[in-house]
Amino acid sequence: MSGDGGLEPSDVKGQVEKNAKFQFDPTKVTCPFLSLIGEGEYANEETKRQQKECMDGLSNANKKFVVTPLSEGASEHCINLNRSLMAQVVFDWLDGVFKESRPLDKKMKITRIYTGADGESLFEDVVLPLSETEPGLKFSTLQKTSGIKFLETEGDFDFHKAPHRQYVVFLDGGVEIETGKGVKRRFNAGDVLLAEDTTGRGHIIRTLDKTPHRAIFITLE
Repeated sequence: MSGDGGLEPSDVKGQVEKNAKFQFDPTKVTCPFLSLIGEGEYANEETKRQQKECMDGLSNANKKFVVTPLSEGASEHCINLNRSLMAQVVFDWLDGVFKESRPLDKKMKITRIYTGADGESLFEDVVLPLSETEPGLKFSTLQKTSGIKFLETEGDFDFHKAPHRQYVVFLDGGVEIETGKGVKRRFNAGDVLLAEDTTGRGHIIRTLDKTPHRAIFITLE
């Protein structure tokens, strides 16, 4: 069985030479996009650079980047050792894509981080229903808050809990947040996180590219 361009899959040198000039241009991708990679592959610095370049270049706001954890056997290329986890991530994402494709189901989406029954933090995608109060204006339900503060930092922070329930609105820069189960997500300007893991081990925060990021913290009552 021949591979790409009539070359045998075993002809590694030929495959490399044939694809040497290939370049992926993320700016030409306009559809929703899911990038899924095993933790082992993502440990490579060049892989991290390529992933960031890809995600930053995508124009569709419906884009998601997931690193599957070594602790669940999902660390290698194509998540070979835990295909069921890969399928779960893919189909959960597709459920959200198809739901949002229906105009009446359009919602504002945020990410929630909370503490599971085992004391470890978990991610959850949440949609906020919006109601049209008058033509051209849609609002979510009013939530009571007790304070607001602004953050600027370029540091990394080991496991810590959220001090209280709070929204985090990222203004610029970027961070990677890792849960207690080793699942990682990236947050960039415009993303909103609902931090509710006020118990357990909490989560890790790493500043991307070692450049300062800024955010707004809104404490909920």
